[in-house]
Amino acid sequence: MKAADIAARLGKSLKAKERDPMPKGWYTVRDIQTELGMRWASNASTRAKNLHDRGIIERKLWHAYKDFGYARAYIYRLKPPHRTWAEAVDAYHKVGEEKVPKGWSRPIDFAKLLGISAEAVRNAIRRHELPVKLIKTNRGVSGIHVNQYVRTADIIRIYRKRL
Repeated sequence: MKAADIAARLGKSLKAKERDPMPKGWYTVRDIQTELGMRWASNASTRAKNLHDRGIIERKLWHAYKDFGYARAYIYRLKPPHRTWAEAVDAYHKVGEEKVPKGWSRPIDFAKLLGISAEAVRNAIRRHELPVKLIKTNRGVSGIHVNQYVRTADIIRIYRKRL
């Protein structure tokens, strides 16, 4: 066998490996990034790792052959009952979320309703010494946040004339 034949066989085998498709139903970090509408791949990678740590998705090492050679990357697949990445992220956040009691709302919601700044509403709450609760709630893709909640009736009493 000549050296040219060996080189040709090696080239064919490498090209065949380049065309190896990713397994069906599995996603790369870039796919997750576009699904969740994240700006950076590092954010999607961290989110995927957190979902995997909670047992919401599966992860495995995938060996890919690219133009520059051999590469390894993690690929991810949703576990049932989740069908979309948004559902999986919601399930991740619901673990630490607390229920907001009926009759309580955020100052920023009133600020939007009244057309004034949220800081003005917070200052009015401090001036009138209204009771405030800090509650962990889900804020979409960004995760769980501690938010300030005030009794709705108290804020209405303060801003009664504007409503």
